[in-house]
Amino acid sequence: MKELKMLGMIIAITLTAVACKKRSETPAPETSSPGKNFSEVSYFYEGVLDDKYTLQYDPSGRLTSMKTMNYTDALEYISASKLKVTRRSLADNSILRTYEGDLNASGAIVLLTAKDKNGTLIETTTLSYNSEGYLAGYLTQTASSSFGRAYIIENGKLKTGKVFYNGVQNGNFVYTSDETKENRQYITVWGLWYSPDLFGKRLKFLPSEYIGYYNNGNVQSRTKSSYERDAQGHLMKENIDYITEGKKGYTVYKY
Repeated sequence: MKELKMLGMIIAITLTAVACKKRSETPAPETSSPGKNFSEVSYFYEGVLDDKYTLQYDPSGRLTSMKTMNYTDALEYISASKLKVTRRSLADNSILRTYEGDLNASGAIVLLTAKDKNGTLIETTTLSYNSEGYLAGYLTQTASSSFGRAYIIENGKLKTGKVFYNGVQNGNFVYTSDETKENRQYITVWGLWYSPDLFGKRLKFLPSEYIGYYNNGNVQSRTKSSYERDAQGHLMKENIDYITEGKKGYTVYKY
């Protein structure tokens, strides 16, 4: 399952198992008004365009289309509790895979299945949310393995988490948040689409540092991020420093 190039330090991460909580908990209200939806998100690694997302929404603000450099995802909201996504190749418009999602009362995905072009099940992902409505974790099961993450998010700030593979913890991580400015855009700790509510509440504060550890305590990876915003507080750019790799990247946001 491909993750969005959303928040350099967050995306570089793979999955972890979930300590599941109730799926229908009511989120707490946001403390700041939501900002504009992204129309385009471009991610650059070492100065070279690595991926680009072009986004379209319906009148209510729900994502209906997300075009990347290789495929387009068309999102169809079957009902208040059902989502269907069809992924088509840009090369020949053929179907690459389909997703079917179950949504809770807040519109967040709690179960997501992915099938290949022939309708064969590829993987199943279960997602859970904490009492505030933030993503608490997810677990993806394929035919041969499982992987996932569990997150601790308090008052909109990423704190810590654990990484799991085949039911066994194989790492943990710690975040530091940038509290100089509240986040107005729909950015969560993990997600496949830039669509409000599908992966829980938006983060109140964006991470400024991520450190991942092996089980023995050694550092696996470390990333720092800084943010540029316009006068209204809308996110315009994220500058990413991949400290462990000695590389840099950045993400540009358009509306």
